[in-house]
Amino acid sequence: MTNDDNQRQRRREQEQQQQQQRRQQQQRELKLALEELAVAKVELTSGDTTGLVYVRYSSSSGSAFLVESRSEALRIVERRLEMLERRRGGGG
Repeated sequence: MTNDDNQRQRRREQEQQQQQQRRQQQQRELKLALEELAVAKVELTSGDTTGLVYVRYSSSSGSAFLVESRSEALRIVERRLEMLERRRGGGG
Protein backbone atom coordinates (compact mmCIF):
# COMPACT_ATOMS: atom_id res chain seq x y z
CA MET A 1 0.00 0.00 0.00
CA THR A 2 1.21 3.46 -0.82
CA ASN A 3 1.15 6.38 1.54
CA ASP A 4 -1.86 7.82 -0.35
CA ASP A 5 -3.70 4.51 0.00
CA ASN A 6 -3.03 4.51 3.73
CA GLN A 7 -4.34 8.07 4.07
CA ARG A 8 -7.50 7.25 2.09
CA GLN A 9 -8.07 4.18 4.23
CA ARG A 10 -7.66 6.22 7.43
CA ARG A 11 -10.09 8.86 6.12
CA ARG A 12 -12.66 6.19 5.28
CA GLU A 13 -12.31 4.68 8.73
CA GLN A 14 -12.67 8.10 10.37
CA GLU A 15 -15.77 8.87 8.30
CA GLN A 16 -17.30 5.53 9.21
CA GLN A 17 -16.56 6.13 12.88
CA GLN A 18 -18.13 9.62 12.70
CA GLN A 19 -21.23 8.22 11.00
CA GLN A 20 -21.54 5.56 13.68
CA GLN A 21 -21.20 8.20 16.42
CA ARG A 22 -23.90 10.33 14.74
CA ARG A 23 -26.24 7.33 14.55
CA GLN A 24 -25.62 6.52 18.21
CA GLN A 25 -26.31 10.14 19.18
CA GLN A 26 -29.53 10.13 17.15
CA GLN A 27 -30.62 6.91 18.85
CA ARG A 28 -29.93 8.41 22.29
CA GLU A 29 -31.94 11.53 21.40
CA LEU A 30 -34.79 9.42 20.04
CA LYS A 31 -34.85 7.28 23.19
CA LEU A 32 -34.92 10.39 25.39
CA ALA A 33 -37.75 11.92 23.35
CA LEU A 34 -39.76 8.70 23.63
CA GLU A 35 -39.22 8.60 27.39
CA GLU A 36 -40.29 12.25 27.78
CA LEU A 37 -43.42 11.69 25.72
CA ALA A 38 -44.29 8.57 27.72
CA VAL A 39 -44.06 10.61 30.93
CA ALA A 40 -46.19 13.37 29.40
CA LYS A 41 -48.82 10.81 28.41
CA VAL A 42 -48.96 9.41 31.95
CA GLU A 43 -49.29 12.91 33.39
CA LEU A 44 -52.09 13.78 30.96
CA THR A 45 -54.06 10.64 31.80
CA SER A 46 -53.55 10.66 35.58
CA GLY A 47 -55.75 12.40 38.09
CA ASP A 48 -57.94 15.23 36.86
CA THR A 49 -58.04 14.96 33.08
CA THR A 50 -60.11 18.08 32.55
CA GLY A 51 -58.88 21.57 32.02
CA LEU A 52 -56.17 23.12 29.93
CA VAL A 53 -52.44 22.56 29.61
CA TYR A 54 -49.57 24.26 27.82
CA VAL A 55 -48.28 22.48 24.72
CA ARG A 56 -45.10 23.30 22.84
CA TYR A 57 -45.63 22.49 19.19
CA SER A 58 -41.99 22.48 18.17
CA SER A 59 -38.81 21.22 19.77
CA SER A 60 -36.92 24.40 18.90
CA SER A 61 -35.94 26.51 21.88
CA GLY A 62 -37.77 29.60 20.64
CA SER A 63 -41.11 27.92 20.05
CA ALA A 64 -44.16 29.14 21.89
CA PHE A 65 -46.29 27.21 24.35
CA LEU A 66 -49.97 27.26 23.43
CA VAL A 67 -52.96 26.46 25.62
CA GLU A 68 -54.79 23.26 24.67
CA SER A 69 -57.34 20.97 26.23
CA ARG A 70 -55.91 17.90 27.91
CA SER A 71 -57.63 15.66 25.36
CA GLU A 72 -56.03 17.53 22.45
CA ALA A 73 -52.66 17.51 24.21
CA LEU A 74 -53.01 13.75 24.66
CA ARG A 75 -53.74 13.32 20.94
CA ILE A 76 -50.64 15.38 20.13
CA VAL A 77 -48.48 13.28 22.46
CA GLU A 78 -49.87 10.04 21.00
CA ARG A 79 -49.18 11.22 17.43
CA ARG A 80 -45.62 12.15 18.34
CA LEU A 81 -45.10 8.81 20.08
CA GLU A 82 -46.35 6.95 16.99
CA MET A 83 -44.10 9.00 14.71
CA LEU A 84 -41.01 8.42 16.86
CA GLU A 85 -41.77 4.71 17.26
CA ARG A 86 -41.94 4.40 13.46
CA ARG A 87 -38.61 6.22 13.16
CA ARG A 88 -37.06 3.95 15.75
CA GLY A 89 -38.46 0.85 14.08
CA GLY A 90 -37.19 1.98 10.68
CA GLY A 91 -33.64 2.39 11.88
CA GLY A 92 -34.28 6.12 12.12
